[in-house]
Amino acid sequence: MRAIWAIAKIELLQRVRSTSFLMLVVAFFLAGYYFVPGPFSGYTTLTYRGMRGIYNSGYVGATVATLTSILIALIGFYLVSGAISTDRKKGIGCILATTSLPNRNYISGKYLGAFLYLSIFPIVLWIATVFMQWWRGEDSVELLTLLWPFLLLPLATAFMVTGITMLFENISWLRGNFGLVAYFFIWVSSIILPLIPNKNLAPYLDLSGITILTHSLAAHFNDTASLGNSQITIGIVEGVPSGTFEWGGIPFDLSVVWPRIGWVILGIGSGMLSIAFFDRFSLAYQTTRKKPASSEQLSFGNQQTQTIAHGKLLAYLFPAKTTSLNQFQFYFHLWKAELKLICKINRWFLPTCGVTTLLAFILPVAAMRYVGISLAFLLAIGILSDIACRETAMGTWKYIATSPIALKVFPFWKWCVGVSIVLMFSAGFEIRYLLLGKYNAGLSLLGGIAFVVAWAVIAGILTTNRKTFIVSFSFFWFLVSTNSVPPCLDYAGIQYEGQSVLISSIYISLAMVAILFLTYVQRKAHRN
Repeated sequence: MRAIWAIAKIELLQRVRSTSFLMLVVAFFLAGYYFVPGPFSGYTTLTYRGMRGIYNSGYVGATVATLTSILIALIGFYLVSGAISTDRKKGIGCILATTSLPNRNYISGKYLGAFLYLSIFPIVLWIATVFMQWWRGEDSVELLTLLWPFLLLPLATAFMVTGITMLFENISWLRGNFGLVAYFFIWVSSIILPLIPNKNLAPYLDLSGITILTHSLAAHFNDTASLGNSQITIGIVEGVPSGTFEWGGIPFDLSVVWPRIGWVILGIGSGMLSIAFFDRFSLAYQTTRKKPASSEQLSFGNQQTQTIAHGKLLAYLFPAKTTSLNQFQFYFHLWKAELKLICKINRWFLPTCGVTTLLAFILPVAAMRYVGISLAFLLAIGILSDIACRETAMGTWKYIATSPIALKVFPFWKWCVGVSIVLMFSAGFEIRYLLLGKYNAGLSLLGGIAFVVAWAVIAGILTTNRKTFIVSFSFFWFLVSTNSVPPCLDYAGIQYEGQSVLISSIYISLAMVAILFLTYVQRKAHRN
């Protein structure tokens, strides 16, 4: 037990002693502010037949806890992923492999450390909720009543998310970008499956616990018919509520506790199941394959393997190799080499592009916007998050830095490649917009692509951490794709088909200005 706690403590301290952790704490605290809107804010977060609840501890706690649980389910995986791969990359795993530390103790320590880190954010939001209820001043603050839904919903979600993370970390083909995409489909399934008519089974299929809130609210009004006709809404919904109602929140009842206990047991079981797949940092698989064929092999191979994998790409950065090429040919070969590397690392990329193109011509236009375009951006999130910080992660940045022209074109080069990647995912949607004559909608999609790729490049260069983009964009994607937002935040025309040319032009201009400014800063820093 002492060894488990020691590993968990190291894992926790390593994560909280970072600037990104402080930024996340601030972001979650601000989320708590927006989850409890004022009476004249113009939006609500939980309504029953167009009315919002009086801000007592039961209503506020249940609302914010459910929204927190949804956030933890969406971005928690990306926050705690890398617990084992970090040790693998830094060589710490090889040292641990030579000790007598049992596999179960190592995995248990990593699981406990990741869970403790993830559970910090519900605590932050609980503190923010206490403050916001006091600030709104509609009822007295009851700390235990506020705490109950946070213990019931987001903490149980954190157990399950941590278990899935440990399982993905130890299954070789789920460690890379494919695992990021696979987890998204797990999250979507956890949202769709609870919609089944059987209200007794639905809570056991609901990872976030949304059904517990909706069933409790419907039972309070003895109105089970509201469960199936969208009379209960949760999330950011624009509009002024038609009135208020009083609700004491989620009850202290075993009927709501047992489903969450089931998720806790399943989460711990998933973490322990990962022990069976833990290879104890064995490098045997590196010698049994003739060439690198997956992101895992490229990520966890030795330094020589990593450098060779980038050999063709690096060759174009040095004038000695490119004296026979004009400027256009140079940029074309550089772009082509980058795309080849991405396709080599992500074998699922090209087949998935074919699937999204097929979906573009099968789905109805409305579903194409809400489902297809949102899916295209999420499929690209793993590749985009890695595009501007791969060189730092693989130790090849020093070679790029020695090229006399690399830093001059690095941000723009990465941005062009990223735009090409997302365009390949969304090519079918653009073609269909053109065939239907919806030119404004096509322009909105192009503006969103330019903006999101610029976001990925800037986050990767400034932080050298792929999680920065994954977490920030996942939250923004969730806000835009599943909530009512102003047209100015609809970056790709997902909710408002055919955005105005002005808004699309602003997104494209922001992307270009940001990339050019970052290029200027990098050149100036390189000269100094």
